[in-house]
Amino acid sequence: MFALLTDFDNAASQSTQTLGARLAGARAIRPGLSATWELEHARQGDHGANPQRFSVNYDQASIGLKTAQTQAALVVERLEGDGVHAFQTPLGSLHGFQGRSDVIGATPGVGVRDVFLRGAHSFRTKVPVKLSGELHQFNTTVGDDRLGREVDIVIAAPVAKGWSLEAGLARFDSAARLYPDATRAWLSLEFKL
Repeated sequence: MFALLTDFDNAASQSTQTLGARLAGARAIRPGLSATWELEHARQGDHGANPQRFSVNYDQASIGLKTAQTQAALVVERLEGDGVHAFQTPLGSLHGFQGRSDVIGATPGVGVRDVFLRGAHSFRTKVPVKLSGELHQFNTTVGDDRLGREVDIVIAAPVAKGWSLEAGLARFDSAARLYPDATRAWLSLEFKL
């Protein structure tokens, strides 16, 4: 269970109260193979000095399979909108959520439903390499209009103790005037303490 209450003096319309719960688990199907699942729900509404009155939901459900080296899951994520207000994450980055192209940076007032397949495989090589990918279909929660599709591919590998290198490519094909088509590529070096 979680609660996030924000009360911004200089941005009162961004003040929200978010209450929710998350459950996740796995069950062995046979040795070396597990079924995985996640369920999450949150409700967000106005808080503090926010002059607007609203209440919207966030829902996420996934089911998947996992081995020591490979995992795959079908995920449905819904950030509800009411036509004006939508579930937002004011203190978090959406990079890696709603696709890695970052085209959908903030949830539009019509909301977003993201249905996607996620997969990853770790290769047992001299330098362990992880390849992952996602296929997304985005629709609005108001009117169920298509927003677009996205394909994401990421490859990552350790390069030294504590250091890893990641390269990625994301392609967003818009189905609505709300967002442009976009292709994004990145290369990052990460250090973990």
